Amino acid sequence: MDFIKVFFSISLFFFAFSVVSAADTSFECDLCYFLVEELESRFLPGMTESQFVAEFESLCSEIPTFFEVACDAEVEHYAPIIYEGLQAHLEPEFICDSIHMCKEEVVNMVYSVDAPQGDDVTCEVCEIIVDAVEEAWLPTITYQELYNTIMNDTCRKLPHILEIACEAEVDEYLPEIYSMMQNAVAPSTICGLLTLCESTAAPVESSFECDLCEFLVTELEERFLPSMTEEEFIAEFDSLCDEIPTFFAIACKAEVDQYGPTVYQDLQNGLEPDTICDEIHMCAY
Repeated sequence: MDFIKVFFSISLFFFAFSVVSAADTSFECDLCYFLVEELESRFLPGMTESQFVAEFESLCSEIPTFFEVACDAEVEHYAPIIYEGLQAHLEPEFICDSIHMCKEEVVNMVYSVDAPQGDDVTCEVCEIIVDAVEEAWLPTITYQELYNTIMNDTCRKLPHILEIACEAEVDEYLPEIYSMMQNAVAPSTICGLLTLCESTAAPVESSFECDLCEFLVTELEERFLPSMTEEEFIAEFDSLCDEIPTFFAIACKAEVDQYGPTVYQDLQNGLEPDTICDEIHMCAY
């Protein structure tokens, strides 16, 4: 018996008798993980789909006969989807969940509101959505019309793996994208404001950030009391963020965290809002 058969048999034996609960593992899920991880190690950037299928079939022939039938079934039903997923550099866990071999919480984890900033797939999908929104945008378009257009004309024309991610992001973020477009936020800044991509624009070049800063500091100046402590000021700043539209609130909360103490000191020293925003590099004068 060659190395891969020995390794495969030991791995599945371990999975079968592991102390991990049944909710965390199953035969189908473990088999899928093993196969996709092995295929990932054999995947070449220029590999065609037919070459990939041939490699998948070859892998099935290398594992113990008992598992070969299940492996052949995965080739027949899921090879094109797995191929697309590996081309998109998706993790084996996400690919196996997408073909319903494992628990759905993997998708929810990857595409939740807490997705890490700069995640390549999340960012790429966001940019696809925003580009499509910009192309479809009309001042009179309703949210429902935009939603239907993006779902039908964009998400459902993507490779299956990315289609799932696209639909998840549309459901989660399109209301905020729609509001931003209504308020003339530059499309190139939207994915950064949603923290789905890292922002590449320098803060001093963003008129949106400058305008927002001046609005917030002017409003805080009106609420400022000479006897106010820094903690009270930060609480007031937080409260102001909660009062403005959601798509502004994201950037507002970021300003509280990063610049709250500085703004407090500057207002205590009697500086004007435009001077404060220039000092914290939100505007360039």
